[in-house]
Amino acid sequence: MNNLLFSNVFLLSSVISLLLTVYVIIYRKDIVFRSISILMFAISIWSLFYGLELRAESYEKLIFFVRIQYVGIVSIPIIWLLFASRYTGKDHWICAKNILFISVIPVMNLIMVNTNQLHNLFYKTTTFKSTAFGIYHEFDPGVFYWIHIVYSYLIILIALFMVITTMISVSKDNRFRVFLVLLSSFIPYLFSFLYIIGVRPEGNIDLTPIGFLLTGIILLFGLLNSNLLDFKPLVLNSLFESLPDAIIATDLNNRIISTNPKAAQMINDNVIDNQQIHQFIHAENYFYNSEIDTHFIEIQSDKKTFRIEKSEIYNSRKIKTGTMFLLVDITQEKKYREALKQSEEKYKILFDNAQEGIVVIQNRHLVFFNPMILKLTGYNSIELQSMPINNLIHDADLHIIEDVYSRVSFFVPWAQTLMDSAPELRGQWSLTKIRTLPEGLTADNLAAF
Repeated sequence: MNNLLFSNVFLLSSVISLLLTVYVIIYRKDIVFRSISILMFAISIWSLFYGLELRAESYEKLIFFVRIQYVGIVSIPIIWLLFASRYTGKDHWICAKNILFISVIPVMNLIMVNTNQLHNLFYKTTTFKSTAFGIYHEFDPGVFYWIHIVYSYLIILIALFMVITTMISVSKDNRFRVFLVLLSSFIPYLFSFLYIIGVRPEGNIDLTPIGFLLTGIILLFGLLNSNLLDFKPLVLNSLFESLPDAIIATDLNNRIISTNPKAAQMINDNVIDNQQIHQFIHAENYFYNSEIDTHFIEIQSDKKTFRIEKSEIYNSRKIKTGTMFLLVDITQEKKYREALKQSEEKYKILFDNAQEGIVVIQNRHLVFFNPMILKLTGYNSIELQSMPINNLIHDADLHIIEDVYSRVSFFVPWAQTLMDSAPELRGQWSLTKIRTLPEGLTADNLAAF
Protein backbone atom coordinates (compact mmCIF):
# COMPACT_ATOMS: atom_id res chain seq x y z
CA MET A 1 0.00 0.00 0.00
CA ASN A 2 1.75 3.20 -1.13
CA ASN A 3 1.50 6.69 0.26
CA LEU A 4 -1.00 7.76 -2.40
CA LEU A 5 -3.53 5.22 -1.19
CA PHE A 6 -2.94 6.30 2.41
CA SER A 7 -3.46 9.86 1.27
CA ASN A 8 -6.86 8.93 -0.17
CA VAL A 9 -7.89 7.32 3.10
CA PHE A 10 -6.92 10.44 5.04
CA LEU A 11 -8.80 12.65 2.61
CA LEU A 12 -11.87 10.43 3.04
CA SER A 13 -11.51 10.76 6.80
CA SER A 14 -11.47 14.53 6.36
CA VAL A 15 -14.67 14.45 4.27
CA ILE A 16 -16.53 12.31 6.83
CA SER A 17 -15.39 14.55 9.68
CA LEU A 18 -16.51 17.63 7.77
CA LEU A 19 -19.91 16.09 6.99
CA LEU A 20 -20.37 15.33 10.67
CA THR A 21 -19.47 18.94 11.46
CA VAL A 22 -22.10 20.26 9.05
CA TYR A 23 -24.73 17.81 10.32
CA VAL A 24 -24.22 18.80 13.94
CA ILE A 25 -24.23 22.54 13.17
CA ILE A 26 -27.48 22.30 11.21
CA TYR A 27 -29.48 19.87 13.33
CA ARG A 28 -28.04 20.03 16.82
CA LYS A 29 -27.96 23.21 18.92
CA ASP A 30 -26.96 21.84 22.33
CA ILE A 31 -23.60 22.96 23.72
CA VAL A 32 -22.40 19.33 23.82
CA PHE A 33 -23.02 19.05 20.09
CA ARG A 34 -21.26 22.36 19.56
CA SER A 35 -18.15 20.84 21.13
CA ILE A 36 -18.30 17.76 18.91
CA SER A 37 -18.78 19.88 15.78
CA ILE A 38 -15.63 21.88 16.59
CA LEU A 39 -13.80 18.62 17.31
CA MET A 40 -14.84 17.12 13.98
CA PHE A 41 -13.71 20.28 12.20
CA ALA A 42 -10.26 20.07 13.84
CA ILE A 43 -10.06 16.39 12.84
CA SER A 44 -10.94 17.28 9.25
CA ILE A 45 -8.09 19.85 9.16
CA TRP A 46 -5.55 17.31 10.37
CA SER A 47 -6.75 14.55 8.02
CA LEU A 48 -7.03 16.84 4.99
CA PHE A 49 -3.57 18.36 5.22
CA TYR A 50 -1.91 15.10 6.22
CA GLY A 51 -3.41 13.56 3.07
CA LEU A 52 -2.07 16.51 1.06
CA GLU A 53 1.32 16.18 2.77
CA LEU A 54 1.65 12.65 1.39
CA ARG A 55 1.07 14.11 -2.10
CA ALA A 56 3.52 17.00 -1.78
CA GLU A 57 5.99 17.43 -4.65
CA SER A 58 8.50 19.60 -2.81
CA TYR A 59 9.83 20.29 0.65
CA GLU A 60 8.22 23.74 0.71
CA LYS A 61 4.75 22.34 0.04
CA LEU A 62 5.29 19.55 2.54
CA ILE A 63 6.26 21.96 5.34
CA PHE A 64 3.33 24.23 4.45
CA PHE A 65 0.90 21.32 4.86
CA VAL A 66 2.60 20.23 8.12
CA ARG A 67 2.22 23.69 9.63
CA ILE A 68 -1.51 23.85 8.83
CA GLN A 69 -1.99 20.31 10.18
CA TYR A 70 -0.86 21.47 13.59
CA VAL A 71 -3.78 23.89 13.83
CA GLY A 72 -5.96 20.78 14.14
CA ILE A 73 -3.41 18.62 15.97
CA VAL A 74 -2.80 20.98 18.92
CA SER A 75 -6.53 21.84 19.15
CA ILE A 76 -7.95 18.31 19.32
CA PRO A 77 -6.90 17.42 22.92
CA ILE A 78 -8.33 20.69 24.30
CA ILE A 79 -11.58 20.35 22.35
CA TRP A 80 -11.93 16.71 23.36
CA LEU A 81 -11.52 17.69 27.03
CA LEU A 82 -14.27 20.32 26.64
CA PHE A 83 -16.52 17.79 24.96
CA ALA A 84 -15.90 15.11 27.60
CA SER A 85 -16.52 17.63 30.39
CA ARG A 86 -19.81 18.79 28.94
CA TYR A 87 -20.95 15.31 27.96
CA THR A 88 -20.34 13.89 31.44
CA GLY A 89 -21.68 16.99 33.21
CA LYS A 90 -18.31 17.77 34.81
CA ASP A 91 -18.12 21.18 33.17
CA HIS A 92 -18.12 23.44 36.22
CA TRP A 93 -14.51 24.43 35.49
CA ILE A 94 -15.22 25.69 31.95
CA CYS A 95 -14.88 29.44 31.55
CA ALA A 96 -12.97 31.74 29.21
CA LYS A 97 -10.11 32.20 31.71
CA ASN A 98 -9.55 28.46 32.20
CA ILE A 99 -9.81 27.69 28.48
CA LEU A 100 -7.19 30.33 27.73
CA PHE A 101 -4.98 28.91 30.49
CA ILE A 102 -4.98 25.32 29.17
CA SER A 103 -4.48 26.65 25.61
CA VAL A 104 -1.20 28.40 26.37
CA ILE A 105 1.04 25.37 25.66
CA PRO A 106 -0.83 24.31 22.46
CA VAL A 107 -0.58 27.87 21.10
CA MET A 108 3.11 27.99 22.03
CA ASN A 109 3.68 24.65 20.26
CA LEU A 110 1.87 25.93 17.16
CA ILE A 111 4.15 28.96 17.11
CA MET A 112 7.23 26.77 17.54
CA VAL A 113 6.20 24.59 14.58
CA ASN A 114 5.75 27.60 12.32
CA THR A 115 9.06 29.18 13.36
CA ASN A 116 11.12 26.01 13.62
CA GLN A 117 13.59 27.18 10.93
CA LEU A 118 14.70 29.91 13.36
CA HIS A 119 15.51 27.72 16.37
CA ASN A 120 15.04 23.99 15.56
CA LEU A 121 13.41 23.44 18.96
CA PHE A 122 10.37 21.60 17.65
CA TYR A 123 12.20 19.59 14.98
CA LYS A 124 15.97 19.20 15.41
CA THR A 125 16.18 18.22 11.74
CA THR A 126 13.53 18.07 9.05
CA THR A 127 13.91 16.71 5.51
CA PHE A 128 11.95 15.74 2.40
CA LYS A 129 12.25 11.94 2.08
CA SER A 130 11.42 10.08 -1.14
CA THR A 131 11.02 6.28 -1.19
CA ALA A 132 9.56 3.62 -3.46
CA PHE A 133 6.28 3.99 -1.56
CA GLY A 134 6.17 7.78 -1.88
CA ILE A 135 7.41 10.88 -0.11
CA TYR A 136 7.15 11.69 3.59
CA HIS A 137 8.38 14.09 6.25
CA GLU A 138 11.43 12.77 8.08
CA PHE A 139 12.43 14.58 11.26
CA ASP A 140 14.19 14.28 14.61
CA PRO A 141 11.93 15.48 17.45
CA GLY A 142 13.07 18.44 19.52
CA VAL A 143 12.23 19.49 23.07
CA PHE A 144 8.98 21.26 22.17
CA TYR A 145 7.80 18.26 20.16
CA TRP A 146 7.99 16.19 23.35
CA ILE A 147 6.31 18.97 25.33
CA HIS A 148 3.49 18.81 22.78
CA ILE A 149 3.26 15.00 23.07
CA VAL A 150 3.31 14.88 26.89
CA TYR A 151 0.86 17.74 27.33
CA SER A 152 -1.56 16.38 24.70
CA TYR A 153 -1.59 12.93 26.27
CA LEU A 154 -2.09 14.38 29.74
CA ILE A 155 -5.18 16.29 28.53
CA ILE A 156 -6.43 13.19 26.70
CA LEU A 157 -6.01 11.00 29.80
CA ILE A 158 -8.05 13.46 31.87
CA ALA A 159 -10.85 13.35 29.29
CA LEU A 160 -10.73 9.55 29.13
CA PHE A 161 -10.85 9.37 32.93
CA MET A 162 -14.02 11.49 32.93
CA VAL A 163 -15.72 9.21 30.41
CA ILE A 164 -14.57 6.00 32.14
CA THR A 165 -15.77 7.07 35.59
CA THR A 166 -19.09 8.14 34.07
CA MET A 167 -19.52 4.82 32.29
CA ILE A 168 -18.98 3.02 35.61
CA SER A 169 -21.47 5.19 37.48
CA VAL A 170 -24.42 5.27 35.06
CA SER A 171 -27.22 2.72 34.97
CA LYS A 172 -26.79 -0.40 32.85
CA ASP A 173 -29.21 0.69 30.15
CA ASN A 174 -27.22 3.87 29.50
CA ARG A 175 -23.77 2.30 29.75
CA PHE A 176 -23.57 1.28 26.09
CA ARG A 177 -23.96 4.90 24.97
CA VAL A 178 -21.05 6.02 27.12
CA PHE A 179 -19.02 3.04 25.93
CA LEU A 180 -19.44 4.21 22.33
CA VAL A 181 -18.05 7.62 23.28
CA LEU A 182 -15.17 5.97 25.14
CA LEU A 183 -14.41 3.67 22.21
CA SER A 184 -14.52 6.51 19.72
CA SER A 185 -12.06 8.52 21.82
CA PHE A 186 -9.70 5.63 22.59
CA ILE A 187 -9.06 4.36 19.04
CA PRO A 188 -7.25 7.38 17.50
CA TYR A 189 -5.05 7.83 20.55
CA LEU A 190 -4.09 4.18 20.47
CA PHE A 191 -2.92 4.69 16.88
CA SER A 192 -1.10 7.84 17.95
CA PHE A 193 0.66 5.95 20.73
CA LEU A 194 1.75 3.26 18.27
CA TYR A 195 3.20 5.97 16.03
CA ILE A 196 5.12 7.49 18.93
CA ILE A 197 6.74 4.15 19.86
CA GLY A 198 7.69 3.47 16.23
CA VAL A 199 4.95 1.12 14.99
CA ARG A 200 4.46 2.75 11.57
CA PRO A 201 3.36 1.25 8.22
CA GLU A 202 6.01 1.75 5.56
CA GLY A 203 8.19 3.09 8.36
CA ASN A 204 6.71 6.59 8.29
CA ILE A 205 2.88 6.61 8.16
CA ASP A 206 0.97 8.06 11.11
CA LEU A 207 -2.32 6.13 11.37
CA THR A 208 -3.88 8.56 13.85
CA PRO A 209 -6.08 10.23 11.19
CA ILE A 210 -7.43 6.76 10.32
CA GLY A 211 -8.25 6.41 13.99
CA PHE A 212 -10.22 9.61 13.74
CA LEU A 213 -11.97 8.22 10.65
CA LEU A 214 -13.17 5.37 12.89
CA THR A 215 -14.13 7.96 15.50
CA GLY A 216 -16.29 9.70 12.93
CA ILE A 217 -17.93 6.42 11.87
CA ILE A 218 -18.70 5.41 15.48
CA LEU A 219 -20.10 8.83 16.34
CA LEU A 220 -22.15 8.86 13.14
CA PHE A 221 -23.54 5.43 14.05
CA GLY A 222 -24.35 6.66 17.53
CA LEU A 223 -26.04 9.81 16.26
CA LEU A 224 -28.26 7.98 13.78
CA ASN A 225 -29.04 4.79 15.70
CA SER A 226 -28.82 5.31 19.44
CA ASN A 227 -29.12 9.08 19.95
CA LEU A 228 -25.61 8.89 21.33
CA LEU A 229 -25.21 12.57 22.07
CA ASP A 230 -28.84 13.36 22.93
CA PHE A 231 -28.03 12.60 26.51
CA LYS A 232 -25.68 13.82 29.23
CA PRO A 233 -25.16 10.62 31.22
CA LEU A 234 -23.91 12.04 34.50
CA VAL A 235 -26.64 14.70 34.66
CA LEU A 236 -29.42 12.21 33.95
CA ASN A 237 -27.86 9.61 36.18
CA SER A 238 -27.65 12.11 39.05
CA LEU A 239 -31.31 12.98 38.54
CA PHE A 240 -32.22 9.29 38.36
CA GLU A 241 -30.32 8.52 41.56
CA SER A 242 -31.44 11.55 43.56
CA LEU A 243 -35.18 11.13 43.09
CA PRO A 244 -36.84 10.48 46.47
CA ASP A 245 -39.30 8.03 44.92
CA ALA A 246 -38.43 4.56 43.69
CA ILE A 247 -38.19 3.90 39.95
CA ILE A 248 -38.20 0.50 38.27
CA ALA A 249 -37.79 0.21 34.49
CA THR A 250 -38.64 -2.89 32.47
CA ASP A 251 -38.05 -3.90 28.88
CA LEU A 252 -40.66 -5.10 26.39
CA ASN A 253 -40.55 -8.56 27.98
CA ASN A 254 -41.37 -7.08 31.42
CA ARG A 255 -37.87 -7.86 32.68
CA ILE A 256 -36.37 -5.36 35.11
CA ILE A 257 -33.50 -3.56 33.39
CA SER A 258 -32.88 -0.65 35.73
CA THR A 259 -33.66 0.55 39.25
CA ASN A 260 -32.64 3.73 41.01
CA PRO A 261 -30.99 3.56 44.47
CA LYS A 262 -34.30 4.18 46.26
CA ALA A 263 -35.92 1.17 44.55
CA ALA A 264 -32.85 -1.00 45.17
CA GLN A 265 -32.91 -0.07 48.86
CA MET A 266 -36.62 -0.89 49.14
CA ILE A 267 -36.01 -4.29 47.55
CA ASN A 268 -33.00 -5.04 49.78
CA ASP A 269 -34.93 -3.99 52.91
CA ASN A 270 -37.94 -6.11 51.86
CA VAL A 271 -40.20 -3.09 51.87
CA ILE A 272 -41.55 -4.60 48.67
CA ASP A 273 -40.98 -8.22 47.74
CA ASN A 274 -40.63 -9.98 44.41
CA GLN A 275 -44.24 -11.10 44.45
CA GLN A 276 -45.49 -7.53 44.79
CA ILE A 277 -43.12 -6.34 42.06
CA HIS A 278 -44.37 -9.09 39.76
CA GLN A 279 -47.91 -8.12 40.69
CA PHE A 280 -47.75 -4.46 39.66
CA ILE A 281 -45.55 -5.13 36.62
CA HIS A 282 -48.10 -7.55 35.17
CA ALA A 283 -51.25 -5.95 36.61
CA GLU A 284 -53.99 -4.98 34.18
CA ASN A 285 -56.29 -3.14 36.59
CA TYR A 286 -54.55 0.24 36.44
CA PHE A 287 -56.74 3.32 36.73
CA TYR A 288 -56.20 6.13 34.20
CA ASN A 289 -55.64 9.72 35.27
CA SER A 290 -56.36 11.88 32.22
CA GLU A 291 -55.04 15.08 33.86
CA ILE A 292 -51.46 13.80 34.03
CA ASP A 293 -51.83 11.09 31.37
CA THR A 294 -50.71 8.20 33.53
CA HIS A 295 -52.03 4.91 34.87
CA PHE A 296 -51.89 4.05 38.56
CA ILE A 297 -52.84 1.53 41.20
CA GLU A 298 -52.31 1.31 44.96
CA ILE A 299 -50.62 -1.58 46.74
CA GLN A 300 -50.25 -2.35 50.43
CA SER A 301 -46.89 -3.50 51.82
CA ASP A 302 -46.70 -4.24 55.55
CA LYS A 303 -47.50 -0.87 57.15
CA LYS A 304 -46.95 1.22 54.02
CA THR A 305 -49.14 2.09 51.06
CA PHE A 306 -47.68 2.86 47.64
CA ARG A 307 -49.18 4.41 44.55
CA ILE A 308 -47.67 2.80 41.45
CA GLU A 309 -47.65 5.09 38.41
CA LYS A 310 -46.97 3.36 35.10
CA SER A 311 -45.63 5.20 32.04
CA GLU A 312 -44.56 3.84 28.69
CA ILE A 313 -41.03 4.59 27.47
CA TYR A 314 -40.61 5.56 23.80
CA ASN A 315 -37.55 6.39 21.75
CA SER A 316 -37.21 9.35 19.40
CA ARG A 317 -38.99 7.40 16.65
CA LYS A 318 -42.04 6.89 18.90
CA ILE A 319 -41.36 3.17 19.24
CA LYS A 320 -42.06 1.67 22.66
CA THR A 321 -38.87 0.41 24.31
CA GLY A 322 -40.08 -0.38 27.82
CA THR A 323 -42.13 0.69 30.84
CA MET A 324 -41.30 2.82 33.85
CA PHE A 325 -42.93 2.30 37.25
CA LEU A 326 -42.81 5.12 39.80
CA LEU A 327 -43.45 4.02 43.40
CA VAL A 328 -44.73 6.85 45.60
CA ASP A 329 -45.11 6.32 49.35
CA ILE A 330 -48.62 7.60 50.14
CA THR A 331 -48.89 6.10 53.62
CA GLN A 332 -49.23 9.49 55.32
CA GLU A 333 -51.44 10.79 52.55
CA LYS A 334 -53.79 7.83 53.04
CA LYS A 335 -53.93 8.52 56.78
CA TYR A 336 -54.90 12.13 56.02
CA ARG A 337 -57.54 10.93 53.58
CA GLU A 338 -59.00 8.56 56.15
CA ALA A 339 -58.96 11.26 58.84
CA LEU A 340 -60.63 13.68 56.46
CA LYS A 341 -63.24 11.06 55.56
CA GLN A 342 -63.99 10.47 59.22
CA SER A 343 -64.21 14.21 59.80
CA GLU A 344 -66.58 14.60 56.87
CA GLU A 345 -68.74 11.76 58.14
CA LYS A 346 -68.95 13.41 61.57
CA TYR A 347 -69.75 16.75 60.00
CA LYS A 348 -72.42 15.15 57.84
CA ILE A 349 -74.04 13.61 60.90
CA LEU A 350 -74.00 17.01 62.61
CA PHE A 351 -75.23 18.74 59.46
CA ASP A 352 -78.05 16.27 58.85
CA ASN A 353 -79.25 16.33 62.46
CA ALA A 354 -78.95 20.07 63.17
CA GLN A 355 -82.13 21.66 64.55
CA GLU A 356 -81.41 24.90 62.66
CA GLY A 357 -81.77 25.50 58.97
CA ILE A 358 -78.41 25.66 57.18
CA VAL A 359 -78.14 26.88 53.59
CA VAL A 360 -75.56 27.90 51.01
CA ILE A 361 -76.78 30.57 48.58
CA GLN A 362 -75.26 31.23 45.16
CA ASN A 363 -76.68 33.47 42.44
CA ARG A 364 -79.80 33.99 44.56
CA HIS A 365 -80.58 30.29 44.69
CA LEU A 366 -80.17 27.62 47.35
CA VAL A 367 -77.42 25.30 46.19
CA PHE A 368 -76.95 23.40 49.42
CA PHE A 369 -79.11 22.93 52.53
CA ASN A 370 -79.66 20.53 55.39
CA PRO A 371 -82.79 18.40 55.99
CA MET A 372 -84.14 20.89 58.56
CA ILE A 373 -84.73 23.42 55.74
CA LEU A 374 -86.99 20.89 54.03
CA LYS A 375 -88.87 20.39 57.28
CA LEU A 376 -89.21 24.12 57.97
CA THR A 377 -90.35 25.12 54.49
CA GLY A 378 -92.30 22.08 53.43
CA TYR A 379 -90.69 22.14 49.98
CA ASN A 380 -88.76 19.23 48.51
CA SER A 381 -85.14 19.45 47.31
CA ILE A 382 -85.96 19.98 43.64
CA GLU A 383 -88.39 22.79 44.41
CA LEU A 384 -85.94 24.58 46.70
CA GLN A 385 -83.08 24.37 44.20
CA SER A 386 -85.21 25.86 41.45
CA MET A 387 -86.71 28.60 43.63
CA PRO A 388 -85.15 32.11 43.92
CA ILE A 389 -84.21 33.01 47.47
CA ASN A 390 -86.53 36.03 47.29
CA ASN A 391 -89.50 33.65 47.36
CA LEU A 392 -88.54 32.63 50.90
CA ILE A 393 -88.12 36.16 52.33
CA HIS A 394 -90.98 38.03 53.96
CA ASP A 395 -92.15 40.98 51.87
CA ALA A 396 -91.42 43.41 54.72
CA ASP A 397 -87.79 42.29 54.86
CA LEU A 398 -87.18 41.93 51.13
CA HIS A 399 -85.92 45.48 50.46
CA ILE A 400 -83.40 45.20 53.29
CA ILE A 401 -82.12 41.88 52.01
CA GLU A 402 -81.86 43.21 48.45
CA ASP A 403 -79.88 46.22 49.58
CA VAL A 404 -77.41 44.17 51.59
CA TYR A 405 -77.11 41.50 48.91
CA SER A 406 -76.22 44.10 46.27
CA ARG A 407 -73.28 45.25 48.40
CA VAL A 408 -71.91 41.81 49.14
CA SER A 409 -68.52 41.09 47.54
CA PHE A 410 -68.39 38.14 45.19
CA PHE A 411 -65.52 36.67 47.21
CA VAL A 412 -67.14 36.99 50.68
CA PRO A 413 -69.71 34.50 51.97
CA TRP A 414 -73.14 36.04 51.62
CA ALA A 415 -74.60 35.05 54.97
CA GLN A 416 -71.62 36.21 57.07
CA THR A 417 -71.46 39.60 55.36
CA LEU A 418 -75.18 39.98 55.78
CA MET A 419 -74.90 39.32 59.51
CA ASP A 420 -72.06 41.85 59.85
CA SER A 421 -73.96 44.48 57.82
CA ALA A 422 -77.33 44.09 59.54
CA PRO A 423 -76.94 42.52 63.01
CA GLU A 424 -80.42 43.70 63.95
CA LEU A 425 -81.82 41.14 61.51
CA ARG A 426 -80.03 38.20 63.17
CA GLY A 427 -82.65 35.60 64.05
CA GLN A 428 -85.50 37.91 62.91
CA TRP A 429 -85.91 37.06 59.22
CA SER A 430 -89.14 35.25 58.48
CA LEU A 431 -90.17 32.88 55.77
CA THR A 432 -93.16 33.46 53.59
CA LYS A 433 -94.95 31.14 51.20
CA ILE A 434 -94.55 28.25 53.63
CA ARG A 435 -96.42 25.25 52.33
CA THR A 436 -96.84 23.51 55.69
CA LEU A 437 -95.90 24.63 59.19
CA PRO A 438 -95.36 22.67 62.38
CA GLU A 439 -98.22 23.05 64.84
CA GLY A 440 -97.99 26.24 66.91
CA LEU A 441 -95.71 28.11 64.45
CA THR A 442 -96.66 30.94 62.10
CA ALA A 443 -94.88 32.67 59.27
CA ASP A 444 -94.41 35.77 61.41
CA ASN A 445 -92.46 34.14 64.25
CA LEU A 446 -90.63 31.36 62.43
CA ALA A 447 -86.83 31.93 62.45
CA ALA A 448 -85.53 31.10 59.01
CA PHE A 449 -81.76 31.41 59.31
